Amino acid sequence: MDAPSTPNNFISKLKAYDAHSSIADEFRVRTKNGALLSILTITSILYFVYLECKFNLFETVVEDRVHVNATVPTGLPVEFSVTFPNLACALIATDATDPAGQLQSLHLDRSHHVFKVRMKDGRGISSPKRHATGGTMLDEASFEDHAEVRVERNLQKMDGSFDDDYCGSCYGAEDN
Repeated sequence: MDAPSTPNNFISKLKAYDAHSSIADEFRVRTKNGALLSILTITSILYFVYLECKFNLFETVVEDRVHVNATVPTGLPVEFSVTFPNLACALIATDATDPAGQLQSLHLDRSHHVFKVRMKDGRGISSPKRHATGGTMLDEASFEDHAEVRVERNLQKMDGSFDDDYCGSCYGAEDN
């Protein structure tokens, strides 16, 4: 017949679960605390694995609505002041793109104000003109077309009379 379980018999079985001793088997001492720690660790690991599987693999949540937080500001305020000496205003344009490179429309923003001012010797020589986004010259052909229009306009102003040593402004920068 089997002897009834004694506390020593239970403790010796409990000590068999001690997985944290770090000495060779012949010198290994198994303790109650080590066994309890091992059992607690294995139980905790199994419990957390079960929870992760339950909440991430076995439950499907489908929501048919989107919540938009309307308290967040709708835009990013940006201010800039750039001066290009001796450069035609028509050669400068403002484009806004998103991180994917798609052009963004700034005309929907009520506070969009970009102005160009013709300057000479660091002072404005014309009134500010509101600038619409886009219109950037992307190739040399559009630049040449713009230059031809400027040359024709200058010829009309001067009635075609030039001195032999006349050298106009570079790219029409003086006129802008």
